[in-house]
Amino acid sequence: MNQYINDVLNGKTESYRLLVRQLAPSLRSYLSGRLSDFHLVEDLSQEIFITVYQSLEKFDPKYDFRSWFFTIARNKLNSHLRKVYSKKSMKFAFEEEIQNLVAEVCDDDPQREGKLEHIQSCVAKLPEDALELIKSRYYTNETVISLAERLNSTENAISSKLFRIRKNLKDCLSAELIGHE
Repeated sequence: MNQYINDVLNGKTESYRLLVRQLAPSLRSYLSGRLSDFHLVEDLSQEIFITVYQSLEKFDPKYDFRSWFFTIARNKLNSHLRKVYSKKSMKFAFEEEIQNLVAEVCDDDPQREGKLEHIQSCVAKLPEDALELIKSRYYTNETVISLAERLNSTENAISSKLFRIRKNLKDCLSAELIGHE
């Protein structure tokens, strides 16, 4: 990779295209693990590659290029997530997620608002660690990365746990709502 970098710095822009070709699959995989929108992954990938290209002169070849590259990628991703989450409070985001779960279960049920007590019942059934994880992620805006570090886990493990918690809530809602019809 260092040869590609030297070539780019010496005006051979075709070498950057080769560098992009090598790094793109890893970058997309990294971003896809944190973002659910394919188009957003593509857009952010392009933005990252542009930033890396513009910053290439700052790269110190005594360090690992991939580490430098993914540091830029992580910073861009975190910046994007801060922008998205600063537009709405995390409490609202959590409530919105729960309402989306209700919407999936109830579709266009006009009594959807009355189903909130079922949501509270399902949330109350969560184990303490799951409830703490949900609160940390959605109420206090703690990132998956930060949760992983704090809980001595991996980002993938935390994302998977959050997914399973949301699925359990959805399943509980389905059972609660079917049982009360």
